[in-house]
Amino acid sequence: MNSNNQNFDIENEKDSIKEVLETFIKTDYNYNGGKNDFSTVGNEQLKKYLIARNTVKATNHKRNYKKVLSQKFEFVYDNFVKSGNCVKVNVYMLEEYSFEEEDTGKVFEAGAGNDYVVYLSKINGVWKVMSATIDVDIDAVDAEFNVNKELGYECETKSRQNNNTDNLSKMFERLNILKAKYSKPLKQEIPNISSDIEGYSSKSLNLSYRQRKAIYDYAYKYRGSRRNPNYLSFKTTDCANYASQALKYAGGRTGSSYVMDGEKRSWSLTPDSFHLMGTYGDAWAQAHYLRGFIVRNENGSKGPGGHAIAYGSKLELGDLTFIYHKGWKRWFHTYIVISPGPNFKIACHTKDRWGDNINDAAPEDEYPRSYVHLTSLR
Repeated sequence: MNSNNQNFDIENEKDSIKEVLETFIKTDYNYNGGKNDFSTVGNEQLKKYLIARNTVKATNHKRNYKKVLSQKFEFVYDNFVKSGNCVKVNVYMLEEYSFEEEDTGKVFEAGAGNDYVVYLSKINGVWKVMSATIDVDIDAVDAEFNVNKELGYECETKSRQNNNTDNLSKMFERLNILKAKYSKPLKQEIPNISSDIEGYSSKSLNLSYRQRKAIYDYAYKYRGSRRNPNYLSFKTTDCANYASQALKYAGGRTGSSYVMDGEKRSWSLTPDSFHLMGTYGDAWAQAHYLRGFIVRNENGSKGPGGHAIAYGSKLELGDLTFIYHKGWKRWFHTYIVISPGPNFKIACHTKDRWGDNINDAAPEDEYPRSYVHLTSLR
């Protein structure tokens, strides 16, 4: 019979906890999926969820002809907190991997960084994972659920909910829908020449290859968890900051602003005047206003300019894609295009990505997109 031991000293147990947690993530719950080994798992409900989740992940990867060749993991721990008979651990995991596109044989390198919240309990003297959530804003599968909440490990009452069959069934239903969707082959975008341009007058304007290559080079240098120490870095909202840095490196000059939502939003390294505790200008550091600045600035003053187009397949190296949040009613995330095409590859910070396909990072039926083609950097 299993027995949970609540008498433990976290400091003395950290090494043992880390070993079990890292084995669990590497084996069963990483970005690419899992092997369903479960040697470190002590909760049958978590096992059932992971089997279903990993099946969907595998189906999604197969649809995109992606074969993982190698993986490398790096863990950065935030805190260890006792929670009932469990230890709650917050950890950031950076995963770097190489994969092969099975239709072309091309090998690519990519990376993803995600925050995990993991609950572990000591059962018969051995640490086991009882529940875990990948805290990610955008993902084809993992953004669907707060697993810890659904399994009763994060709820308003202190008591654990031992019977969460209904919650588990709801997750299974949703995962079955995702599996069916990812079993279908990707639809290739067919550009409609008559409607791929959305209301701009300077079709001939474009960045030089040198400027576009500079955006790519900067994005590559500070890809994944890498950050430029000459700039501020925002732990959970660094996507627009990362894109703005790349645009400045390629030649964009700071200082201009446009009125949006009743206030001047500047593409600058100084906070806008109406902020009591600002950091950088709103158009520099917030995806919503960065997009607004660029499309207003196509033929304007210094800083990046561009226009929205209808088809992602028309984007070029260094162009941007913005993701819309239906609940917040605003553009909340920014991607840099690093390999153009119908299912183009992107780079971003928080969550850190390099070389992921746009259809993996933000499925279009779930996250409306705005494709922004850059026309000038002044």
